[in-house]
Amino acid sequence: MLTQLSLRKIFFNRRAILASVLLTLILGITLTAFTRQMRRSKADSRTPSLPTSQGQQPRQGRVEYVGGHLVWPSLRESFRAMASRLEKPGTERIVITGTLSRLKSGNPNPVPVRVIFEQPNRLRLEEESSVTVFDGASLTKSGSQPTEDNADEMETLLLDFPERLFIGLVVGNPLRQLGSRFRTDDGSNRNYSGPYFDVYEMGERLRMTSGPPDSANGEFTNKRYYINSDTNLLERVVYERRNKKVEVRLTDWRLVEKQRIPFSIIRLEDGTPALQLTMSTATLARRANDGLFPATN
Repeated sequence: MLTQLSLRKIFFNRRAILASVLLTLILGITLTAFTRQMRRSKADSRTPSLPTSQGQQPRQGRVEYVGGHLVWPSLRESFRAMASRLEKPGTERIVITGTLSRLKSGNPNPVPVRVIFEQPNRLRLEEESSVTVFDGASLTKSGSQPTEDNADEMETLLLDFPERLFIGLVVGNPLRQLGSRFRTDDGSNRNYSGPYFDVYEMGERLRMTSGPPDSANGEFTNKRYYINSDTNLLERVVYERRNKKVEVRLTDWRLVEKQRIPFSIIRLEDGTPALQLTMSTATLARRANDGLFPATN
């Protein structure tokens, strides 16, 4: 028969066991929270901040293909829409026919062109009187030395093309998201219905230049990418070049073999149209050793 003393011992033992269990749970929760915080701190320390134009350039590598798993989750829908061809062999090229208008020149009339993009970072612009080629490092033009205007044209056609955002991310260009669903007005319109933009900023190291190969690649260009929040398509790229505000607008998106391509690209400098590419056709093709680009090792 249990005595009053025995009952007290059982009661106090149960309280001690309960207190021990509660203490263990509290310590476990605290340790888990601390571990998660440490992991977040390490992840934040690995996230690169955007450099100034004279910052130390990141290590750039040759990227043949871009797997979707390497793209930020917030950008994967845009990647699938605009750049899925980069995932596997067989569609390294985009061959475009259309017209190019140099709107700030003395002859703004559109001229027929053929434009060939080839991954990684190669572009060929064919006109009736000349051929301009960027081979990933240097810019050349048949019959003459390329000018800064030629370099600007090639930059817009290659480095401001939607795919560059994802390639830049994978090769190590610093990238950050500035926010999502930004409006284009001052916020006072209660009936505003769009568009809304997710905005990213990337420090672009690669740059076209009319000078020697890589002569400008010690400098960053901070570019802002405006992706339509509803369509997941890139509509604007904004940056500065030689004290001018450059805005590249990409419109008339069309589906080409399961990938969307902007059939109109317009470059504005300080708000004035400077260049316009209007596409007639666009096809995806396999990389080929056909002499259109210099041979690579």
